Amino acid sequence: MVLRERQSLPSFGRRGRRAKPQVLRGYRRLLVPLVATSESDRAVELACRLTADRAHLVAVSVIEVPSLLPLDSHMLDEEVAARALLDRAGATADSYGIGFAPTMVRAREAADGIVRIARAEDVELLVMGTGRSSTSFGHARRGTTVRHVLEAAPCRVMLVTPDAERARAQDAA
Repeated sequence: MVLRERQSLPSFGRRGRRAKPQVLRGYRRLLVPLVATSESDRAVELACRLTADRAHLVAVSVIEVPSLLPLDSHMLDEEVAARALLDRAGATADSYGIGFAPTMVRAREAADGIVRIARAEDVELLVMGTGRSSTSFGHARRGTTVRHVLEAAPCRVMLVTPDAERARAQDAA
């Protein structure tokens, strides 16, 4: 898992001593982008486990519309698939007793839609499932969507990667 957070200066109390850090019991506003992968399902479950009391989980399914079509064009198959993903995520959130807001967004690029919803919903943590492949040097290589979200997200981002066995099987193929 990768966690990115914005740097902030330490706060000082009276007499120049550092104030005690605030202990969080969990996140209150989380965003999970959905795609049809097991990592996305694991991201929803992890987000549910990271929530605090009275938390709110926003799940977003982005329908990528090709640049040749208008954003409001009919894409029935993609909408049905997006609704199925949102329903499955909603069932998981309900099993944890967490408030759930399903969101379907149309965008030219998935990353733009994800970042836009993260800003609009003022989320504290974005939990994103991602595939992984390695280069010949053994470094992880991420897709452009993940890279753009990591760079542009207004909040912390946690990546859920495939388990080690599955990653080895993908690398061998």
